Amino acid sequence: MIMVEMYRGYMDEIVFRLFSTKKVQDDFFDKIEDGYYLNKEGKQLLISEYNKELEVKMNYRGRRIEFANIIQYDCHQIANRILKEDIPC
Repeated sequence: MIMVEMYRGYMDEIVFRLFSTKKVQDDFFDKIEDGYYLNKEGKQLLISEYNKELEVKMNYRGRRIEFANIIQYDCHQIANRILKEDIPC
């Protein structure tokens, strides 16, 4: 599993919330040859909302911690599993 897939639902939720609350504006996008590109203003909005999401506390393994710490904890768990694997040379 690719690491990002573990958290894709959270990003989808942020994007859905931005569109459903009509915070996304047409001028947040630049037209390119095959579609649209999120410009500086659009990125600022998305990153701002993402940073707010990282501060949200949730229950995780019996503790109430910020989402950013959950991601860090999961990354450490995966790294530790990789380091413990017996990889033949």
